[in-house]
Formats: sequence, structure tokens, C-alpha cells
Amino acid sequence: LDRADAIMSTILPICRKKKGKLWLVKALNFYAAIRAKQSRYSESLEFLTELMEILNLEESEPGAWRVYDMVYRNFGVTYEGLGRTEEALIYFEKAMNVKVDAGIAATWFDMWDIGRMKSIFAFHSRNESELWAAIDTVKNALDLHERDEGSDKVMCAKILHTVGECYVALAMQREAASVDQGEEEEGQLADSPSDDEQGRRMPRKKKKKKRKERVGKGRRRKKEGKTTANSKTDDDDEEDGNNDDDHDDGRYQLPPEKLFRKALEYLQKSHALFKKHKGPYNPLTGKQAESVAQLLLRLKDYSKAKPFLLDALISAGTRQSA
Repeated sequence: LDRADAIMSTILPICRKKKGKLWLVKALNFYAAIRAKQSRYSESLEFLTELMEILNLEESEPGAWRVYDMVYRNFGVTYEGLGRTEEALIYFEKAMNVKVDAGIAATWFDMWDIGRMKSIFAFHSRNESELWAAIDTVKNALDLHERDEGSDKVMCAKILHTVGECYVALAMQREAASVDQGEEEEGQLADSPSDDEQGRRMPRKKKKKKRKERVGKGRRRKKEGKTTANSKTDDDDEEDGNNDDDHDDGRYQLPPEKLFRKALEYLQKSHALFKKHKGPYNPLTGKQAESVAQLLLRLKDYSKAKPFLLDALISAGTRQSA
């Protein structure tokens, strides 16, 4: 990146003075991509803004989609780096739409970018249905990537990581909803009269009727408990297998721990691919080992977390030594 930066710092002034607009557009777009990779997003945005001011190409012109696809995606990456998620989503969708309008199918890259941004929106707005929709979009990206570029296992690992993050977000959202519901119920109990107060207010005949209802409910619960303990339902069979609960109405009933476990499944797959294709202590592998370890610690699987923590620590130490 530093060498590319040095080359572009020489080329850009030449393009401004001696070359035509087409060369300047190419230079600005390329330099913006370099700045984004350097995490210098404000400078990247300056280059892209200048580019759009001189670009006099209509999106509908033959082949123009190739130019706008690159430029819009660079805008999306830049806004994502600046934390401006809404604007990033707008440009990622524009990158997809400019292709679709030209008769070109959306790519796995489009689905991955859009799914990531939508998952962030959904998490912060606590919109579970939108979060599920984001997961479906990223999974679609995973399927398209496997079909079109399945040999790129490192990219596959990155998409798997995104799916895992989405499940973590869902689990955290479900936990927060459970806490909110518990606090609401406690508040309702605090506001309601006590049993003694109800007893003092209730006529004798109604007291007898209430006692009968409680006894009846207790017997029914006891009977239902035995049935549940001694038999398996269809739902139990699905959970024992490798069925994906995500594709039916049961997805909204999954408890937080099961969602965390689902996240762990994807994060571990991602780590295994990074480890195989980038090495055990590569920075990508180390970061993924840390993600797996954090989730295992959250699930209190302390013994399983230890080797991932060790790999993450060695990877961090290797980066510092380099």
C-alpha cells in the first residue's frame, strides 16, 4: 500500500495537468481505494467527491455500469469506514442497481455489502425481522460466492464471519428483550394488589372457585410436564438433527443461547478456513480466533476457549514483533 501510495502521489498531479478527464477519473478512483485500504477515509471521500464533479458519463450509456459499479462501491466502503452506515447502504445499493438496470445480475459482493449494512441498521433499531432479513441476504451472498468463486476460501471465511456476527446480534437483541420483558412484569406485579389484599376483597364463593381453578391448573401442568419429559415432539427431532430453524416461523422462538450456538458454528467454520489457507497465526486467523474465544467465554465453555485465546495471543505477539 505504501508503494502504491507513493506511485499515485506522482501520477495524480500529471493526470491533473497533462491527461484528459478519463485519466483523472481513473486516478482519483484508484487513489480513493488506496486511501480506504489505509483507513484514511476522509481523504478517500475527498477524491471520490472530486471524481463525481468531473464525471460526465450517463449511467444509461453502454458499459457505463462498469465505471459506476466501482465508484459507488468505493463510496460505500468509504462511508462504512466513516461510520456513516445509512450513506454506505445507499451507495452499495446503487452499485447493485446500476448493474441490474444494465441487465447484469447482482453479485455475491453486492449481497454481502448490503447485508452487512442492513444488519447494523437492524441491530441498532432493535428490529428483529430486519435482522433476519439481513441474515438471509448474507447467506445468499455465501451461496452465490460458492457458485461463482468457490475456490476463494479466504473470502468465504469473511462472509461466514459476517453470518456469525449477525447471529450474535440476534442473540444479544433477544437477551435484551427478555430483560425488558422481565422488568415490565416486575413493574406490573409491584402495581397489582397482593394476595392478602385480594383475599380480603374477594367474597367467600369466589375464593372457593379460585382455589378449584388453581388446583385444576396445577394438575394439568403436572400432566403436561410428564408428557413432555417422556416423549419427543417434531420440534425436538428437528433440533437434534442438522436442520436450519431459520427458514420457518420457529426462528422467532429460538432462545438466546441457541442463537449464540448458531453464531459459534459459523465463526468456527470461518476460523478453520482462515487457519487452513492463511496459517494459524495470520492476523485474520488471530482475529477470528479471538471472536470464537469471546463467544465461548460468553457461553461459559472455558476449556474450549483456551486454545483459541492462545492462538489469538500468539498472533497478536507475532504482529507486534513484525
